[in-house]
Amino acid sequence: MSELQAFLTPEYMAIAVIAVLIIVAVFFAIVANKIIGVDSKMADLTDNIHVKVEKDITVLSQRLHDDLEERDAKHKAVLDNLGESWRGSLEKAVSEFRGETGKLKGEAAYNAENLRESMMKIISDNAVDFAEQIANVRDVNAKAVEDYQQNLSTQIRDNAAREHEEMTKALEAIAAAVDGNVTDLVENQKKSIEKVTKSVSSGYRQLAEKVEQDINASTGSASETLASVTKAISSGVEDASGSLNESLASMNKELDDNLTRINSRVNEALGAVATDMAGNFGTISERLNADIDSVTEKLDGGISDVSGRLNENIDSVNAKIDSGIASVNKKVADDLSAIGGQMGQGIDTLGQQIDANFDKVGAKVNKRIQKDMSDMHETFSNFAAKVDAIEQTRAHIAQLAENVSVLAQVLDDRRARGSLGEVLIESIVKDTLSPGDYELNAELSNGFKVDCLLKLPKPSGSIAISTKLDLSDLEVVLAPTAAAGEVKQAREAFGAKLAAAIDELAANAVIKDETAEGALLLLPSESAFSEAHVNHRALVDEAYKKQVWLASPSTLIAMVTVARAVIKDATARREIESLRAELAGVEADYDKLERNIAQLMRTSDDLLSLSTDTRKGARRISDRFGQLHSIIGTAPEAVKLPDGGAADDDDEQQPN
Repeated sequence: MSELQAFLTPEYMAIAVIAVLIIVAVFFAIVANKIIGVDSKMADLTDNIHVKVEKDITVLSQRLHDDLEERDAKHKAVLDNLGESWRGSLEKAVSEFRGETGKLKGEAAYNAENLRESMMKIISDNAVDFAEQIANVRDVNAKAVEDYQQNLSTQIRDNAAREHEEMTKALEAIAAAVDGNVTDLVENQKKSIEKVTKSVSSGYRQLAEKVEQDINASTGSASETLASVTKAISSGVEDASGSLNESLASMNKELDDNLTRINSRVNEALGAVATDMAGNFGTISERLNADIDSVTEKLDGGISDVSGRLNENIDSVNAKIDSGIASVNKKVADDLSAIGGQMGQGIDTLGQQIDANFDKVGAKVNKRIQKDMSDMHETFSNFAAKVDAIEQTRAHIAQLAENVSVLAQVLDDRRARGSLGEVLIESIVKDTLSPGDYELNAELSNGFKVDCLLKLPKPSGSIAISTKLDLSDLEVVLAPTAAAGEVKQAREAFGAKLAAAIDELAANAVIKDETAEGALLLLPSESAFSEAHVNHRALVDEAYKKQVWLASPSTLIAMVTVARAVIKDATARREIESLRAELAGVEADYDKLERNIAQLMRTSDDLLSLSTDTRKGARRISDRFGQLHSIIGTAPEAVKLPDGGAADDDDEQQPN
């Protein structure tokens, strides 16, 4: 029931009402117009035919106007043959036709003028846009040339500065190299002088050592002589005295000679060393001066060469700059000339395209006029046939009027109208529900009869449906010819009858523990349903408060469809509960079977154990009897028991 109540909310009912109104609006309008009267319907149909004829002749041209005078006699003859009731209508149609023809001429001229103005405006707008584009292109090219010149000047200045910096670095490197060479040369000369000085000093030291060795050697000889003299003196005073004097004289002479020779050698060595040193210093000074002059000359030549090359590079760069600027200026001039030529060609092409478009438009207009003229002839040729169709339509309308009269009689009869609602309910429920899910013309426990009782499962409960409502006042409300006072009075009467039907259904069709919490009041007409929701909204809200839901044929179909879904859901739930109960019983039986199987397995194990013990005891008894018979000498054949399996062969046989 909660699902159905959620479905039957006022918002959903309003949406359903709008959808149903859209579907049945045309049908209801036709039925209402038929109820109003045949004359009104015929007038509407005639107006529709006139509108269709006017739409067919909206494309006529000047030739139709010229042909009208020639065809007036024929049209008058046709009008004389027609009935008096149609003469005025046809004359009016012809006059309107002529008026529309003149109007069509004016519209054609106006459209042609507008087309011409539009084309001229398009041409002028395109010309202005094209001129603006050309000006923009010129500005862009001029800016590009200026930017290129600025970039080229900047690049030249940067290159000149970079080359000047590189030349400065090269000159500094050359100067540093020259300074380094001079320094190395001076250091080498200093080292050479130091080496010579060391050589002279070493020679002098060697000479001094040699002199000293000679002196030491001389001193050693004198000592030996003195020793020999002393020894000679001690051996013989006389011999020693003479030898000592000779030896001393000889030693002194030799010592003087050695000293003289040493001094002369030292002086010679010192002179040679001084001479060599003086010559070396002169040579070194000359070579150093020559190297300095050579380096100075090379440095001056390198600086002059670098300056010349730098000047040549600057001149070459200036020449390239001048050549590039001239080339750029020439290219810009050529581009501007090409753009001017392209502009001229574009303007010429645009003019040709515009002329061609004008020619095409003129050809299309002429072709359309010719087609309109042919359509006009065809329309007039079919006009007589349409008039015949109008006569046939009048006959059909007369027959339809008779049918509408019969329908009005049925609707005026309250019993017949009630039967119509019952038939509608019966058709809907039979097409949607099973026979056991509803009851037609059911009687409730309080004696109140309803047209249908939907048997929904608990907790929803059965829903009563009634269609007892008088719609005679609604006919006056919907009649377009009714006066405002009559419409107001009929609307109030319809509201009173609707309120009475709601109260009656709420009081008698809602019974606790027997029916659902609400009941359905079927309005067998979509117009009645719309009237209730639009002009009697308070009654609709009051009905919802009293648990009485208003329904139209379309919404009743939706409600019955929802009821079918609820019934199917309840049936499925009952089947599921039944299956659950059966599954629970099967589960209990399965548990019981498992317990019995477990008990049977335990009993089988016990029996197997008992059989094994019995077999073992019987075997031991048989063996015991064999031993006894062997003792007494008359042992019979041993009783053979059946083999108990591989497990029994491993048992030990122990006598009791």
